[in-house]
Amino acid sequence: MDTIFYTNKHLATNYKMKQKIIFTSLIIFFTINIANSQIDFGIKAGTGLNNILHYHPDAGISTFQFKYILTYNAGIFSHIQLTKKISIQSEIIFNKKGNSTQYYIDTLRIFTDNNSTIIPINDIHKPRFDYYYIDIPIFFKYNFNKYFGINVGISNNFFIIGKTKSNIKELDSERITISNKYNFGFITGFYLQPYSKLSFYLNFNNSLLPYNVGENGFLYKDFHYGFQFSVSYNLFSTK
Repeated sequence: MDTIFYTNKHLATNYKMKQKIIFTSLIIFFTINIANSQIDFGIKAGTGLNNILHYHPDAGISTFQFKYILTYNAGIFSHIQLTKKISIQSEIIFNKKGNSTQYYIDTLRIFTDNNSTIIPINDIHKPRFDYYYIDIPIFFKYNFNKYFGINVGISNNFFIIGKTKSNIKELDSERITISNKYNFGFITGFYLQPYSKLSFYLNFNNSLLPYNVGENGFLYKDFHYGFQFSVSYNLFSTK
């Protein structure tokens, strides 16, 4: 009887083949279920608390000097029931994010054309940073019963515009520029569905890619994170 020896190459090929089979099976499973499932469309809106994680390679993660700000979000969603317990939901959400902080300023240098002027401030600067995004989250939902469930997924976030609000007029309404206009993160939380068309969500969001990266010797990375409370309402369904 011949003995067959499997090399690393054969094992790798076999593993890749299994991966393809599993991946193809999953696609077929979801395609069949989506084709035979009811698709719900609706609107979603809410509020939240947002802040940033400021990471420096020498100091580590720092959050104490930054404060949460109240934010809001609104958009549309589609929802597909895959099985009795599992569904998938995708959304397009207009989302305000940001944070605030405060620090003392004694003087401020103002640049005009080729000149600069130093003016006295002697006040505590309390800036608020507002970031406006279009978020496209996609997450799976698991319902424990008809009223309660959990969700987990990812979110693709696209930066639109940012502005600074300040108690010092010389620094008010400054345009914010960031390093990365595309951001990627995860979302997780739970939801309550007291009625078939109405749902309440409480989610935690955290960016996995920094939206801001220090340059020219300033080494740091900034990440958005926060909590969102929102309400969704199913407008219509199709099959």
